[in-house]
Amino acid sequence: SMASNSFNYSQSPELSSSSGQDDSIHSDCQHLHQAAQLESLPAEIRIEILSILELESLASLVRASPVYHQQYLLGRKHLLFQYLEATLGDIFVEACAVYTSGSKGFSEARNKDNVPQFLSSLGERRFLSHSSLKDELTLDDVVNMVTFHRLVIQPLVRHYADWALKNLAKELESANKKSSKPLSIVEEARIMRALYRVQLCCNLFSLGPHQIDPSSLSPRLEFEPTDTLEMLEGLFEPWELEEISCINAFAENKCIEVLEDICWELNSPWGRTFNFRRGKWALNADSLTSRFEDTPDVFFLMRGVVGQGLELLHTICFKIKSRSRLVSTVERSVKPAKTSFLGGNNYGVFSYESQQDRRKRAPSERDEAQQRRDPLPFQGDHVSGVHPPLAWTLLWHGTYSNMLGYFIGDAITNWGYIMWDAARMEHTGAKDVLARQW
Repeated sequence: SMASNSFNYSQSPELSSSSGQDDSIHSDCQHLHQAAQLESLPAEIRIEILSILELESLASLVRASPVYHQQYLLGRKHLLFQYLEATLGDIFVEACAVYTSGSKGFSEARNKDNVPQFLSSLGERRFLSHSSLKDELTLDDVVNMVTFHRLVIQPLVRHYADWALKNLAKELESANKKSSKPLSIVEEARIMRALYRVQLCCNLFSLGPHQIDPSSLSPRLEFEPTDTLEMLEGLFEPWELEEISCINAFAENKCIEVLEDICWELNSPWGRTFNFRRGKWALNADSLTSRFEDTPDVFFLMRGVVGQGLELLHTICFKIKSRSRLVSTVERSVKPAKTSFLGGNNYGVFSYESQQDRRKRAPSERDEAQQRRDPLPFQGDHVSGVHPPLAWTLLWHGTYSNMLGYFIGDAITNWGYIMWDAARMEHTGAKDVLARQW
């Protein structure tokens, strides 16, 4: 009977709902349970059924049927590995790197030698077969990866799209606000890969997810923004770095909203000594540094959230509904961080200064491609492979460019121009917004 199954989420956290839709899915599946012939099928066919279902449907069937629950537990690693491969596609290896670099052991062992080595190894493995990874990953690893994907990445894909498309709607002519159609597969893939890459940057170059004291990073692991940029440019095309920049803008903006809302209620060593300057990015790095010890302002706190990664961001900005719990979580988990991290301003990785320094210190083939104005036309929206989105080719008139971050500016970045497919750019009038703002 269904009651005797009493599905245990703690046994299978990867199957808990990311969207709060359990009840409706559960009732939809009752008729499956009643169809006894489904349970009486041979084991090979049952495993085949489980392997072709989307994870939401698989979870529903497993909850509804003790027979399929048992079958699932027997083939759990294989089924979840298959799900990750299908869902992550080209970025499967990167998601594994995010998982590895997110461990406490890795976080504490990071230094200026092993981080570049880790990225170099990732660059070599990125597009290789996944079969060797299946042997390297344990069942626990696979379960943890699926759980992170469903409970952190998937909700943030939706939250990011909502935020960016609302910003786009504000820029569109009032008669033409058709920006709200569902995400295409390509748009979802772009946002998803950018989220994973932001998490990778947090794990490698910033505080990471283990409550590390910011002061312990220096000098063991304080990469100059220029060094970080050079490493990232070694892995990703400029428009892929722009995707990262767009997610970072979202993270910074959402954090500042929350922190400014509750800052006067924080009871901490630096408590009510915030030094607010509302002008966006009005503070230069020198004045921030000199004031840091006694009056951290909201920007330092924001970087202390963003640098710890997506799980804390999701918790603070979207998950916690109780104000008192929000205040206590921020007090407990947020540490002011001096470094600018990824931002396009204040000497961050994507700032004017970092890009100019990198060009002088380590000129690249991409810089030359930009100088020659090598052709880079729009070749369609594709989930696989490395193809520039329409917006990128419009900005640079179909030629190669290696300029990003600071050079694009907040107005364009905040509506996520680089994420949208050609259909959305055309039908919403986003193309005209881009031309006007550029």
